[in-house]
Amino acid sequence: MLARDIKRWGAELGFQKVGIADRDLSAAEARLIDWLGKGFHGDMDYMAKHGAKRSRPAELVPGTLRVIVAQDSPGALISFEYNTTAAQTNDPIINSISAGTKIVLMHLECNVSAATTAAATDVRIGFGAASVPAKGASGADAVSGVVMSLAGVPPGSGEVKGTGGGKISEGASDEELRITCAAPTGGELRITGAYYTTAA
Repeated sequence: MLARDIKRWGAELGFQKVGIADRDLSAAEARLIDWLGKGFHGDMDYMAKHGAKRSRPAELVPGTLRVIVAQDSPGALISFEYNTTAAQTNDPIINSISAGTKIVLMHLECNVSAATTAAATDVRIGFGAASVPAKGASGADAVSGVVMSLAGVPPGSGEVKGTGGGKISEGASDEELRITCAAPTGGELRITGAYYTTAA
């Protein structure tokens, strides 16, 4: 009876799904540790901070009897693809967003075709109204707004951030996702991902 009420209350609050689980989540712990190790939690720092406690609810919150999970989706994810065979400077990957909105990035991949004869260098992807923020001293996340910063991407390989299940970064109002990179010699640089927009 209470479980049914909780799910109904969740629906009334606008959640897409509400689930109730037992507190024994040990079967999922190895997957959680692997997921965190791959950085799939994006900027959800609290996930890494709590580590294995996320699969041991009674350690996270003493006295826990059940775990209630609510799924909220702000809107459909929009997939994008951007390809270049030339050097780029502050070129928009995602542009033409409505005034007063911001991009929330959920997944980002940077791949270099196997035909490329040398590593694609100085790849920097980030949010900006007119330009990608300058690269920080320690790389990708050293400067606000820089989502991915790669010194070199070997032919036939790439880099991935996020799985689409959690936010990895978001721009400010009216900022576009942009790229600056050197030319991929003899091949192609391909950027793909998923995002949604929300009111700033």
